[in-house]
Amino acid sequence: MAPTKLPTVKQLQDTAVSDVNNCHLLVLRIVEHGTTHGESLQERTRQACTLLSDAWKNCLDLEDTLVSVFWAKSSVLASAEDSFSSEALIDILKAVVAHPNRGGFWKKLQGNLHPSIVEGAGLGSEQELLKKMKVYNTQMHYKQQKYSLLQEESEGFAKALDFLIVHEADDQTQLRAKLLSLIGTFEIDPNRILDIVLDVLEAKLYPGGQPENEAQGPPQASSHISQLLGIMKEFSLSKLHPLISFKLSSDEESSQGSLGMVAFLAVNGLIDLPRLANSFLEPIESEVEQAHNIFWSKETKRIHAITRISLSGTRKENPEIAKLSKQLEDLLSRLKQRCLLRILLFLLEWGEWGIAKDLLPRRVWSQLCTLMPSSFGNCLCKVAQSMLQPSNEDNVRCSSLSPWKMKDTEVTDVGSKKTHEATHMTIQATSDLLLLTARSGCISAHPILFSMVCRVMASLLESSEADREIDDGTYHFFKVFLVPSISLFTSNPALSSELWGLMKQLPYATRYNLYKDWIGPGLENAGNGSASNGKPLPNVESEIRAGQAARYVLKRLSKDNIRDMSRQIAKVTHSNPLVVFTTILQQIESYDNMVEVMVEAQRYVSPLGLDVLGYCILSRLSGMSGGVNRSRLKGKGNPTPNMNCDVWKYELTTILSDWGTTITHHRGWRQRLAVVAVS
Repeated sequence: MAPTKLPTVKQLQDTAVSDVNNCHLLVLRIVEHGTTHGESLQERTRQACTLLSDAWKNCLDLEDTLVSVFWAKSSVLASAEDSFSSEALIDILKAVVAHPNRGGFWKKLQGNLHPSIVEGAGLGSEQELLKKMKVYNTQMHYKQQKYSLLQEESEGFAKALDFLIVHEADDQTQLRAKLLSLIGTFEIDPNRILDIVLDVLEAKLYPGGQPENEAQGPPQASSHISQLLGIMKEFSLSKLHPLISFKLSSDEESSQGSLGMVAFLAVNGLIDLPRLANSFLEPIESEVEQAHNIFWSKETKRIHAITRISLSGTRKENPEIAKLSKQLEDLLSRLKQRCLLRILLFLLEWGEWGIAKDLLPRRVWSQLCTLMPSSFGNCLCKVAQSMLQPSNEDNVRCSSLSPWKMKDTEVTDVGSKKTHEATHMTIQATSDLLLLTARSGCISAHPILFSMVCRVMASLLESSEADREIDDGTYHFFKVFLVPSISLFTSNPALSSELWGLMKQLPYATRYNLYKDWIGPGLENAGNGSASNGKPLPNVESEIRAGQAARYVLKRLSKDNIRDMSRQIAKVTHSNPLVVFTTILQQIESYDNMVEVMVEAQRYVSPLGLDVLGYCILSRLSGMSGGVNRSRLKGKGNPTPNMNCDVWKYELTTILSDWGTTITHHRGWRQRLAVVAVS
């Protein structure tokens, strides 16, 4: 190979000052001449070493040029795996670096050349090389490049923000291409763009910063909002969770708009809400448990104080109750600021129970309904009503002649298997939801929902071809929620009739077991037990007030106002028949003049009340209540002449003889009465 004519040192000096690009070409020609594999490689390498070494000693402007040329050549040789050319390049590099280091020349070479070239030229030890490799690996794979919104990249972010707010594209592909071009042109961090998209989406969802009315449902997805959601899908959705967590935690009180946006993203499937709640949001289970225990203690003391009699006529506030109220108020004020609870309220207001239900255990849902019945309890009742509405419209229609009745078979085939299965599944889903509200008493604000449950379940039993026995799950729903809930409504005969329309289809043994479970650990104050075993506190308070109302009427009873007082007693029995009839039967067993009141009152009692009265009488005659195994024969000291039975049994049999004909329409009444009489 003929030797190439190389430039002289004088030429390099002149070009370094006058033309930088030409200088690069000349140096590159020297390096190429000295490293190209072929004949007389060693001779050509020595020429290049001599020429560049002399140029480096006499020319100060070749520093950056040499670094650039050595970097380019080392990169090419590293990929080509040419050992001869690499050794030649190392020899040239050694000749250059043999002279004193100037202006950090060695450091620049260490930072730019391939590690194998650096090690061969003796520019760094093995340990320094490993350290350099770690730094290089960190910069390449782990270090995140950040750019300041207020300094060098303000123009890029300004253009991206203007594009996201103002411009709309007909095609999602065009929108994506334009945004990617902005990111590439200005080297914008994509994660920052995703953060900006979240802010723009919040502004589009809630222009005023606050939702006008959460109950209207999730915001309507306009074309612009749909485009923003499409842009977000182009990014890594795993980055959304830490971004949202930072956005919610940066402010002490997150705005309703930000929380509504999070709920909107969860509804549209862009974020995994359980992952966000478990990994990034503050847990609330312990706080809810603590607040519920304080609430139960306070309400137990308050309800117990209702039965106390004040001789002075004024009730003083219990300092212990006031202390518990202050603690509960502080806990609830902190709890209501938790982001998770506020997001859950958005989802419940929108009817998205399927998304919200797995975020908390059922125990915590029940406690939240008890602590906040006006928000969580009412939202769950509204969700249940919306779930039950289609089945109610399909199976039941209102009538002007009766509170409720089935649709005609010509209009809807209620007995069809498909309709029956769909209604049964709806009832199961609704009952699981309503059981969470059983201890809160919030059903008292939703009489329409109570009527719908009774009607749909009655239609389901009516259309059932089998014997109308209910399974364990349905019985549990009756026992825990449906039957005790009638006590929470204030003297509503329509709701009592709705419940009786369902209960009358059950066998009397099932009904009487439900009445027994309704009594539970006891009536009135006797049912005020622990948070887990006692009755729900709203039911206990309702029973106490019903007992007070019944005793108030009985105290003012006289011969002249029997009719009016009987109506007052019957009014109370619409919601709490067990309490009223138990109180009256206790007095009837001792005072014979109470029989007339009972006979008069039953003229105004609802069918459900009459059935409960039959249960109360039979249970007292059989010894199930009023004292177990009481003597039915005349005891010593009994002043009643010509009577061989005890007073309590005599009075009960008297009332049965007076109004027994009225209740003979109940199925199996005579048979049940005969069984008790024989026993």
